[in-house]
Parts: sequence; C-alpha cells; structure tokens
Amino acid sequence: MHHAYVIVGDQSGAIRYLEKTFALSAPLRHFPLFGIDESRMIKAEQSRRLGPAEKAFIVLSCDTITIEAQNALLKTFEEPVPKVHLFLIIPEKQNLLPTLLSRCELVQLANVGTGQDYPDPNKFIAASAEDRLVIITDFINEHEVDNSLRRASQQFATALLKFKPNAELDKAVGYLYDRAALPRLVLGHLAMVI
Repeated sequence: MHHAYVIVGDQSGAIRYLEKTFALSAPLRHFPLFGIDESRMIKAEQSRRLGPAEKAFIVLSCDTITIEAQNALLKTFEEPVPKVHLFLIIPEKQNLLPTLLSRCELVQLANVGTGQDYPDPNKFIAASAEDRLVIITDFINEHEVDNSLRRASQQFATALLKFKPNAELDKAVGYLYDRAALPRLVLGHLAMVI
C-alpha cells in the first residue's frame, strides 16, 4: 500500500473506491477550500505516535486546494511516516503541482452522472460573442448567490477545454484556480476569446 493517494473524481465514487479496494471506512473530512492551515493540521496529525500494530488513515476531500497548501503538503508526502496513509479526494487534477502528483499514487475515477451545473459547452462555443456574454452573466448571477461561482467556473472552463483545447483557454482555467483572480472577469474574457 502506497503512503499517499490522490483520488480524482466525485466524493461518493471515491468513498466506494476506498471501501472496495482497501476495505477502508475511515472518517472523511471535507474542506471546500483546502489551504495552508489545513495542510499544517494534516502534517501535525500525521506525526502523532502510533502503537506497534496500529495504522492511521487520513481521508480528506476538497473542492479546491491552494498552491500554498500543495507546497506545504510536499514535505508531508516526501517524508512519509511509517504506517500512516493519506488519501486526498479532489474533483479534478487540473493545476495540482506536478511535484505533488509525483509523490502520490494517482487514481483517476470515471466521471459518473451528468449533474453538471454549468452551461452546455457545445452550445456556448457555437453561440455569438454577445450570446456568450448573456450566458456568462446568467451563470455568474446564479452562482454568486450561494458562493459557488469559483468551483462552478472551474468545472465549466475545464469542460470547455475538453471540447476546444487551446492555450488561451488553458491559461484561463489556471487563473480560475488562483485565489487572486476574479472568476467574473475570467469568464467574461472567455466569452470574448473562445
């Protein structure tokens, strides 16, 4: 068994995978945004002493993980503590640091379900620039109400990238994972350049 896993997929599918593959039913902790403080907490938890026959399983799920948090986790992943296994469940591996991924076992689960919460990428690409701006404005207004705009924007831009891969769109997806970038501005830019 590897010391660290990144499981890419939805949370319920990842839990089924853990139960089936490892017979693991450890408690799951979910973080909408996994930041530096959460990384430090995991590092401290990982270093607690275990009995001779004891194993520890740390199962985390997050919607988004900051670059700072990934950098903090690097040390945790580089120097594994014996008998401690870390599982990080994330919806997409987009913008995970290659250095972080290289220290983990990557498990890519198949995407199940069609519960997308964003506009149809085909229709969006085929629309005129004016119509795309209207679609984006409606999308922004819908998701700003419940503070889900960044996450929904990341999903939408990633879906667009699958339908129409290009450097400009790839750069925009990266910006959506940067906490300093405003999703509203990135989406407006996408509507004009796609």
